[in-house]
Amino acid sequence: MKLFSDAKKKSEPEAAHKAKKGAGQSIMVISPDKEMLSDICSLLLINNFNNVISHPLDFFALQDDSILRGAATVIIDIGSCNDVTLICETATLLIPASARQVFLGRNDSIAFAQALMSAGVCYLHIQSQLAQLAGQLQQPDSALAMRSMMKISLLGCKGGAGTTTVAWQLFQAIGMQTSIPSLLVQGASGSRDLDLITSRTLPRDGAITAMGPHQSARIEPLNAAWTYEDSHFNAFNLVMFDHGVYSQPYEHLETVFTHSSTLILVVNRDLSALRVAKYLLDEKQRVDLSRGGKELRVFICLNENHPAHGDELRNDDIEQYLGCPLAVINPWNVKKNQPLSATPLWRFAAQSLLGKAEPEAAKRRLFSLFTLRPDRNS
Repeated sequence: MKLFSDAKKKSEPEAAHKAKKGAGQSIMVISPDKEMLSDICSLLLINNFNNVISHPLDFFALQDDSILRGAATVIIDIGSCNDVTLICETATLLIPASARQVFLGRNDSIAFAQALMSAGVCYLHIQSQLAQLAGQLQQPDSALAMRSMMKISLLGCKGGAGTTTVAWQLFQAIGMQTSIPSLLVQGASGSRDLDLITSRTLPRDGAITAMGPHQSARIEPLNAAWTYEDSHFNAFNLVMFDHGVYSQPYEHLETVFTHSSTLILVVNRDLSALRVAKYLLDEKQRVDLSRGGKELRVFICLNENHPAHGDELRNDDIEQYLGCPLAVINPWNVKKNQPLSATPLWRFAAQSLLGKAEPEAAKRRLFSLFTLRPDRNS
């Protein structure tokens, strides 16, 4: 039943302009079912919710997250999807941390709804609970702090391996491909030279500095090292940590493994770096057993921080020693003039961290393990 015909419908390319114009208090409704989209908008309008903007789109196939920028509330029809991990991770990568989110679906399982609730996601069964939507939107925003965020830890396995450079390039690549609020934290365990690499003045007292419209950076203070839980992090969907673990007590690893959703081990071709990485992989397997079946994702990044030598370890040697593939190789570039968008780190950020699907794929699958390995075996 369509009670109102003036709910605004915008195509995906047009929505970015509308999001800016209606910023702040806009309610975004996304559903691939146009009839359901009309019913949801009618329900909102009859309950005096204004500035409702609807999009006839599949949330899981959405590639342009700019349509959600500035939304105060996002209402998503997830249909019959019952993959809690996919739902939560897609929401983290698309919906700004400042926005209230409500998911509507056709799965009437109590366990499914409770699993989403545990992740800070409000879920309503669309056939029996749609009438409760208005009441949910009138609830206080205290649940926002419970929302899960993506925490990625880059662990440098050798001094001078270029971990901070890799972290900054990955962070830039993420910022150029998505508009979700993100934060880069350089840990007190490393070189603390993020200001030199970024050519920006960064305070060393832990203050967060804006690096762009949706990205910020922080140098961790010495008296608060290895901090993964901070109320200031709640403003961000993604927090990336840059730590050096080659000279640190291994008791810190428990903190890193417990609070991270993804690990990126940064190595070079030195055996000393690979030994540290091997130890981390062994510890990761042990921690996986205590995480209740939730496996910690890990990628190996080979950063070639010097020209090739004839006697260095080959790619196959490294993979055999570590017992896992190289996820991405950042090649040595003596000219340093290659655009970031043409680098393996860019593709790694897009495919493995942001879940950007190939053009022919119908759905995004987040954190899939893609192997990006140029053929350097010298």
